[in-house]
Amino acid sequence: MREGDFIKLNIIVMSYPICFINSAGGRIMVQLKVNNALLAGGGFIVFEVGKPNIDKWEMEIKPNGKDEHTIDTAIDILDGKIIKWIINVCSLSQNITKGIAEIKIFQDNKNCLTTEPLYWEESKIPLCSTAKPWKIKGGLIFNLKS
Repeated sequence: MREGDFIKLNIIVMSYPICFINSAGGRIMVQLKVNNALLAGGGFIVFEVGKPNIDKWEMEIKPNGKDEHTIDTAIDILDGKIIKWIINVCSLSQNITKGIAEIKIFQDNKNCLTTEPLYWEESKIPLCSTAKPWKIKGGLIFNLKS
């Protein structure tokens, strides 16, 4: 690893919360949810700095819905890897400007512990017709626990 890569990695590690995953557990499932008359869609990638993507997918949610994706990668390979997302959220109704978006990470049907909540509230969600959605950008780092 070159010095520049090390500095870049340190910045990334300091920027993202950690998601603790069980080394003896099953595959990881990512769930995206919104409430009210909100629509959401977004792109997700799992990667290691300086290497090809491990997994990449999109999610789409109808009002009050959720979408789920199972990461088809062995748990030991996910250790230290980053998952990043960009989610677009908009409202179908001019009467609904407040809402919540949430990402949950599950392993063996149990919610994985994260160092920060993956939960966002907004009071000025744009109408879908404006084509200027509320954007949520973020990520986290997977960390094995024994």
